[in-house]
Amino acid sequence: MAITRYAGDRFVIGSSPDTEPTGVLDGAFLINTGNLSQRVLRNGTWVTLAGGGGGSPGGSNTQVQFNDNGSFGGTTGLTFDGQRLYANNFQLSGILYDSNASVGEGGMVLANEGTTGVHWKSIESVLSGVGGSGVANYVARWSDEDTLTTGALVDDGTKVGIGTPTPDDILDVTTTNGQLLASDYGVLKLIRGTAGDYGSALQFIKSDNGGAVTDGAILGSVRFFGHDGIDTATEGAQIASIINGTPSANVNPTDIVFKTASTGNDDLAEKVRIMSNGKVGIGTSAPNYKLQVVGNFRASDTGYFAKTSGTGLSVD
Repeated sequence: MAITRYAGDRFVIGSSPDTEPTGVLDGAFLINTGNLSQRVLRNGTWVTLAGGGGGSPGGSNTQVQFNDNGSFGGTTGLTFDGQRLYANNFQLSGILYDSNASVGEGGMVLANEGTTGVHWKSIESVLSGVGGSGVANYVARWSDEDTLTTGALVDDGTKVGIGTPTPDDILDVTTTNGQLLASDYGVLKLIRGTAGDYGSALQFIKSDNGGAVTDGAILGSVRFFGHDGIDTATEGAQIASIINGTPSANVNPTDIVFKTASTGNDDLAEKVRIMSNGKVGIGTSAPNYKLQVVGNFRASDTGYFAKTSGTGLSVD
């Protein structure tokens, strides 16, 4: 045993081969300058003080390391190199303050702001300064350069609404208080700004689950409704394209039918038909001539054609 210094009950030894002194009384205090351990003699055994170190210092001369027992050296989970503190695992159960000793609130994150330090910031200000609310199910729009707000387009996953939060159809376009959205002329405008022979167009395509259409199938229609202000909307007119004949390869014999309602009680009835062969019928769905009118019609301001008892027409 080599004792470097002795002062009453305090002993100091160096690194190996120095060993702890023997033959001293319980309560003696020992410092090992080799591994920086601090021990006390208890029941004849030198016991390392809690937090007093153990093992050998790790890292460079400027590092302080702690092992899993909170002692210097050994397997390190916490390292300080004089400027930075490194932790293999970090658990916080208390309050975390920023550079201004401020406490973050709900919806805030810590943001590194360079030379000014680390500060609690709202997540909207961190994410490119984007903020806003009220955009659930809406295709949001920008109300200014960094704020999102409710747009006019709604998507509930199955139906899309423009101007309505509760679309009734796959695409539902609704105006508010009778005001038209685009202009005084309508709510839908199609513009084709390219040179050529074709302008804007709406397409109506009918397919029976991928198969050919059949005689009598409606390929598409434009329907006009008016609301009575009490109960529901009533259909007042309709333009439809209807297959009239047997379709074949690249051939769909199609008539155009115009229907109107006379009383407004959904008594929609065909009034005019343009057949696929070019014949036009007024009052008949099966014209036999280029123009066939069933019933009286006026040809001038003073006279009209009327069906006589025979097959011809007389002029009154």
